[in-house]
Amino acid sequence: MARSNDAMPFAEHLSSMTMSSSDQTSAVDEIRRTLAALFESDAVVELRALHRGGAVSSGYFSDHTRLAQAAGELATVGANIYVTVNAVIPALLARAANRMVTRARVTTADHDIAGRHWLVIDFDPSRPSGISATDDEHRAALDRAQQVRARLLDHGVPTAAIVTADSGNGAHVLVRIDLPNDDASRELLRHVLSALDLLFTDTMVAVDATTFNAARLARVYGTMTRKGDATGDRPHRPSRLLDVPERIETTPRAALERLAAMAPRKTGARQGAGFDVDAWITKHAAQLGEVRSGSWQGGHKWIFTVCPWQPEHTNSSAYIVQFPSGAIVAGCHHNGCADNDWHALRDLVEPGWRNGETPGGAHGPTSDASFARRSQATVLTELAAGAELFRTADGQAFTTVPVADHHEAWPVRSKEFRLWLRRQYYTATKNAPHAQAVQEALEGLEAQALFDSPERPVFVRAGETDGIVYVDLGNERWEVVEISPAGWRVATSTPVKFRRTRGMAPLPTPAPNGSISELRRFVNVATDSDFILLTSWLATALRPRGPYPVLILEGEQGSAKSTTVRVLRALIDPNTAPLRAGPRDIHDLMIAARNGWVVTLDNVSHLPQWLSDALCQLATGGGFATRELYTDTDEIIFHAMRPIMLNGITNPAVGSDLLERAIILSAPPIPPEHRRAEADFWAEFDQACPRILGALLTAIAAALRNRSAVNLAAKPRMADFAEWAVAAAPALGWTSAAFLEAYSDNRDEVTEAALEAAPVASMIINLAAEGAGWAGTATELLSALNARVDEATRRQKDWPGSARRLSGTLRRLAPNFRARAIEIGFNQTTGSGSRKIISIRQSGHACDAGDACDATQDAQHRRASQNGPSASHRAAGNGHSDARVDGVAENPHLSNEAAPSVRPVPGGDGQAEPGIPDPEQPFVPADTAGDPDELITLLEPFDG
Repeated sequence: MARSNDAMPFAEHLSSMTMSSSDQTSAVDEIRRTLAALFESDAVVELRALHRGGAVSSGYFSDHTRLAQAAGELATVGANIYVTVNAVIPALLARAANRMVTRARVTTADHDIAGRHWLVIDFDPSRPSGISATDDEHRAALDRAQQVRARLLDHGVPTAAIVTADSGNGAHVLVRIDLPNDDASRELLRHVLSALDLLFTDTMVAVDATTFNAARLARVYGTMTRKGDATGDRPHRPSRLLDVPERIETTPRAALERLAAMAPRKTGARQGAGFDVDAWITKHAAQLGEVRSGSWQGGHKWIFTVCPWQPEHTNSSAYIVQFPSGAIVAGCHHNGCADNDWHALRDLVEPGWRNGETPGGAHGPTSDASFARRSQATVLTELAAGAELFRTADGQAFTTVPVADHHEAWPVRSKEFRLWLRRQYYTATKNAPHAQAVQEALEGLEAQALFDSPERPVFVRAGETDGIVYVDLGNERWEVVEISPAGWRVATSTPVKFRRTRGMAPLPTPAPNGSISELRRFVNVATDSDFILLTSWLATALRPRGPYPVLILEGEQGSAKSTTVRVLRALIDPNTAPLRAGPRDIHDLMIAARNGWVVTLDNVSHLPQWLSDALCQLATGGGFATRELYTDTDEIIFHAMRPIMLNGITNPAVGSDLLERAIILSAPPIPPEHRRAEADFWAEFDQACPRILGALLTAIAAALRNRSAVNLAAKPRMADFAEWAVAAAPALGWTSAAFLEAYSDNRDEVTEAALEAAPVASMIINLAAEGAGWAGTATELLSALNARVDEATRRQKDWPGSARRLSGTLRRLAPNFRARAIEIGFNQTTGSGSRKIISIRQSGHACDAGDACDATQDAQHRRASQNGPSASHRAAGNGHSDARVDGVAENPHLSNEAAPSVRPVPGGDGQAEPGIPDPEQPFVPADTAGDPDELITLLEPFDG
């Protein structure tokens, strides 16, 4: 296979690092040289670009001229650009034929590779992650590549089979091979890299031992390498080919096998758990000479400058390796030392050692004789006896361990539990356990948790058992709030298990005697009805069981949408990153749901259909399956139900399914004169937050107490939310009728939003209004609708282009049409020539959430007149902002007509605080909290 050889020689490269990345023509020429050097002219390869912010674009190319042009264009926008070093199967060209796809969801996997033609040896200088290398670090990697190249030649790799390249921060050596894409080839190359890693990795430069996978990517040489920001001593550099043979030859398999044989194997390793190799080497330093050491694949290595057996071997070929289990091997890579091993080395250095000492004996690290007689893994398992083991319903092993004056729940496989085990061992022995011993102990404890321990649920932030709700405050004392039908209190122990995740921030300690109306000045919503719905959503969001409506906040720029969402999250699930961008896929969404209680998506302009469907499942409960990493057949099942908040300039939800689950609120514009400094706003909110949280907890207690008495005459979509909000209404400060009226109006707006989002909806409404309606097949209906609109409408993305798509759209919108008194029917005629008929007609009766209060409206209005001002009058806010902080509105308080609070137990010592019952006393009976007559008045219309 002919190759061009116009890349500069290695020795001249270091003085030529001034190539301008803005010279796109030069970059494309260099890219073309790269493609000519690495690939056959008709090979199909994947071009992949990683953009700042994490976005990935991908394309498959058989036309290498177009590939070079695409790579050159990507280089001008600051992307890091890679290519599969092995050609992919030609079928993948159909994913994106000679073009790039932005935000690619599928890229090349190992099984997509047609055959293995290159082994990439990657040299990475030691430096902090995410930044470019200095010139000295860069030079060290280039020098190390030359050392490895020389070693490859010594072991039979042809000179013409080796290409060297500068990756921009480090170096690459690419070895031409010809192997099938199978497990045997994978293992062969893994051992080759393992051997090179052993010999050439040190504190300055690392040989990447993981580049043996078939779908390995390599830098597209000729493009810039960008890690972090370019600074004076850590600049961005171009990647370039350094040395390319005139004609590329293939490495014989035998040469690869000789290299692979250099890698130490556990097979034949000598047992040595507890043996202190460092101490042994120090003791015999005079005989062993110069030694360099370092970590290696979870264990440790020692490389001898001069071979202990044959001093003429001076190229650092002799070694000792101690595996994570403690087992020890030794050897030398020269053929003359093939029979030498660890015992032979000890025989050479300390003759007679076999007579009185075995590895792990006198040199063992432990200072406790009782521990010395047992393996470290056994000792670690015994030291974990104080941990409670259990499993979750989805088969995850957990433990609860004592920490200071409280207990914490961790996954057995977590970093926290691993460190706890190490600490227990160190406290007992004053020594650190081997990594392999810790791993073995963890595996044993995991098996015990999964097969011999009880099943327990584990919660994030909110949990429930036996009708009692618990909220994790997330503070260092591991305090929780216990909420019962009688009230709430702060406690330091709980019967439910909570786990903490990264990013979780603490809630404030709630204060009694607060009013939910105090929240009004920290959120920007348009009307009193909107505030009723917002606080009802909050009271539901801390309920451990859904379903939960999706809260959507829309408004123009600067209308405090994001700040309002931050405030709401701070009240129920504070997080170090409270607002998140949209996830890339379902897996990312479920990871966010597992690691937090509330899912928030900020500044969403459009929801793709897959994300809209996934949010529907997450709001009402759904399971998602994905392949477990590093396996082909195993699945991980994610199941979660979470409160969700979205915000955007316009309503991002266009799918009728998601709209059916949504509460849509508008953030009104904020006049400039009502803006406030952000620091002042948040300082004031921090002071009010404990009181607002206390009022919210009181509302949850009221909902627990009143829920069984609520019976809506007609249940709307998200009926659980409606019933819970009705039950919480007395404690929030308004009547159930006020909530139902607000929710009914919002449901009407949602219905209109769903119909407005579908271009075909207005045509259906017109058909229904024409006399007796319409009936026919989907094909006939599409033809009739197409005749009523112009060409521009028919070309719209959302216009149904086929009868099948039209039928699906109508099925999704059927509930929304029904709310407009339009019935969409789907029927099948009988007989051999049966047809599927769609009927459209006016039904004369609209049905929606409002039906829940239709039957009782008169009774409620009568009672409302007896109870005083309605909620709309009691909420004193005028719907306009009178303060603002960088998008933050401050609205007037609602009236000070506080919600009912839990009172101290009669007959106590008089010291219990309102709203927090004395832990030594029983909870307040339900009939002493709130006005019984008020409850009867509010709930009577919904009794059966």
